[in-house]
Amino acid sequence: MPGLADASLLTLLGLGPEEDAVDRLLVDRPDSDPAAPTGPGAVPDDIVRALGLLVERDLAGAEHRDGTVRYRATCE
Repeated sequence: MPGLADASLLTLLGLGPEEDAVDRLLVDRPDSDPAAPTGPGAVPDDIVRALGLLVERDLAGAEHRDGTVRYRATCE
């Protein structure tokens, strides 16, 4: 198990590495759509789940525009 110094803030909040990775992408790519981390096509379930958890915990926001949902980290 990684030491406290190796853990990200999200890990300390009880989120897993998937949520941490998706959050980092949202910080680097504001207004991302769910397919942004994987390219065009179907969005993997783990990314959908991670986005849902981030939004649920107010670590990301979701905005519906032009028939697409865009996600943004709440703290950039």
